[in-house]
Amino acid sequence: ASWGDGGAWTKIASGVGPTGGATSVSIDNIFSDSYKFYKVFYSWAQDDWMKGRYINADGSVLTAGNYCWTGQYAADNGDEHGRFGNVNTNYMVFHYWDAADNSPAVVEITLWHPYASSRETNNYWTGMNIQGTKIFTEQGSNSDYTTGSRRGLVFFGNGSDAISETNFNYLVLGSNIG
Repeated sequence: ASWGDGGAWTKIASGVGPTGGATSVSIDNIFSDSYKFYKVFYSWAQDDWMKGRYINADGSVLTAGNYCWTGQYAADNGDEHGRFGNVNTNYMVFHYWDAADNSPAVVEITLWHPYASSRETNNYWTGMNIQGTKIFTEQGSNSDYTTGSRRGLVFFGNGSDAISETNFNYLVLGSNIG
């Protein structure tokens, strides 16, 4: 059997949250001109929902109110569905419903060439989480409405809950496929 370009994704970084916990985690120097496509995976076992910001090429965090985001969800054991979104906020959203301390949210984020200085940095994501007795599947997208070179991400919870080595894991992959 031939698997073609199945191994074309390169591991750039992986790890866990900070020892002892913090209210945010920066995953810096993960984007460059080396790759056009990026995948960022994370799991977070916390009763909170995840926000994010880009880290600019100069190391500053993009905190201006230029982010926009939207998404949709479906939940079972409550048979509900809907959408969420906002414009001109100072953060992105990566899973919108609280997860749980004993049941992590699992999310995959896809980006195209975030280091390109002449483009807005857009991403889309898909994920799942459990809130109480409901299971959610979600998908969404974020844009920063601002051109600029981005080299990393900062993750933080809506309720400022702890991100630590015991509840947060991540993996970053890069590829030039396409």
